[in-house]
Amino acid sequence: TENKLHRLFSYTQFRVSQEKITKQIEESIRSKKNVLLVAPNGTGKTIIALSSILPILSEKNLKLIYLCRT
Repeated sequence: TENKLHRLFSYTQFRVSQEKITKQIEESIRSKKNVLLVAPNGTGKTIIALSSILPILSEKNLKLIYLCRT
């Protein structure tokens, strides 16, 4: 799973705590638990969430509908 996280993460390296949070989100999703990620602007919440979710969706052949308020 770690290789998939790095492959789907669009930057060359994680910022402080991003990799840890990504793994925590993935574990929660696999355990069918809710996830709430609250962080300031510019911390990478979107890429963290997508990097966590996309490998699972790919494994299970599922789709994602991503909505963003602008």
